[in-house]
Parts: sequence; structure tokens; C-alpha cells
Amino acid sequence: MKTLVVERSTETQSVALVADGATIGKVFPALGVRNAGWCVKVRDFLAERGLAFKDLDRFVVGTGPGSFAGVRAAIAFAQGCALGAGKQYAFGIPSAYAFARAGKRIAVVGDARRGQHWMIAFDGHAVARDFALFGKEELYAAVPEDCA
Repeated sequence: MKTLVVERSTETQSVALVADGATIGKVFPALGVRNAGWCVKVRDFLAERGLAFKDLDRFVVGTGPGSFAGVRAAIAFAQGCALGAGKQYAFGIPSAYAFARAGKRIAVVGDARRGQHWMIAFDGHAVARDFALFGKEELYAAVPEDCA
């Protein structure tokens, strides 16, 4: 099973290939969410590994929170790749879920802009506290004490 994972919800964008129990990734720093060149970079990333989009089994997109333009473009890209490869679906998962780890309690925080921050807390792979928005002062109290 070969899975392509695309993350474009922030200025630092990334792609990963998950295959045979291994994950190989590449980061594209500061491309900008409206930069169309990232599609070519993803194609080249696969070509460096002797693969094309048609060789992939699954397409997964990080759905943010983050840039609507970047997420929307990534979803359209994954859907187009899936259709072109003869696969029925592209999948989306919240980007913060990439931080969840078995046996670890962790809080993931991001800038929601306009003086707001979002936070989600995980207990292993389970959500301990779902996404919520907080002001700066509220945020410190909202992060569970036992989270990294």
C-alpha cells in the first residue's frame, strides 16, 4: 500500500510517502499557499523514488486548521490524483492529528489570527479535548497540565 500525504494548511508545506511501513517526507518551506509550483514539486518528489501518481493507492490531505486557500488546493489536487489513478477516494484528516502519538499526552496549539489560538489535546491517538478557540490568556489555562 502506497499513500501520498499532502499538507498545505500553513506557509511551510510538506509531502510524505508512506509505503511498506516506512515514511519518507519532504518539506517545502515558505512556498506560500497560493504558489502553483508545489504540484510539480510533489510530482518530482515521487519521480525521485521511481513513482508516478498512478502507482499510488491512497491520497490523504491535511485539512487544517489553517489556510483555506492551501487546504482547498490540496483537496482538489488529491481528488484529481485519485481520479487519474483510478481510485475512488481522497481522504482528509485534521492536520493536528499528525502529532498524536501512542502513549503520549500532547496539546497542539496554532495561531488562528486576530488574537485567537486554537488548541486540541490528545491522549495517545484519542482526542482528550477537541478543537476550541481561545484568547492568549485563556489558552494557558486551557492546556491540560499533563500535556507536553
